[in-house]
Parts: sequence; C-alpha cells; structure tokens
Amino acid sequence: MQAVKNIARMLGRCGRKLGPYLMLEILLPGGTLLALLLFLCRNRSTALSPVVVTIRRAARFERLTSTRVAP
Repeated sequence: MQAVKNIARMLGRCGRKLGPYLMLEILLPGGTLLALLLFLCRNRSTALSPVVVTIRRAARFERLTSTRVAP
C-alpha cells in the first residue's frame, strides 16, 4: 500500500511540473515548439543557453524576412 501511495505522489508531482507544457502542446497548433520554448525560458542553464540564443536568432530572422515587401 505504501508503494502505491509513493507512486501516486510521484505522478502528482510530475503532473504539476508538466501540466502547463502538456496543455500548450495539446491545445495550440505548434504547441510543441511553444512548450519547448517555455521550458527553455523557465529552466535556463548554461547547457541550454546556446539553444535559446539560436532560437531567438531564428525568430528574429523570421520576423525580418516575413515583413519585407516584394518590389
């Protein structure tokens, strides 16, 4: 019985941590990318900072290229 309680507590903690990411992924188109960005922004570390910089550069490039007007 104690093992079942421990597993239930562990699942509850995981659900609280992953809940916002799962809801984004399920409800929004492109939610996987948004959930990944949210995770990276909330959990910044030195290992993830190059990834965040690359994503920001890609987003900036996308904004610059999508706003140009063709002659």
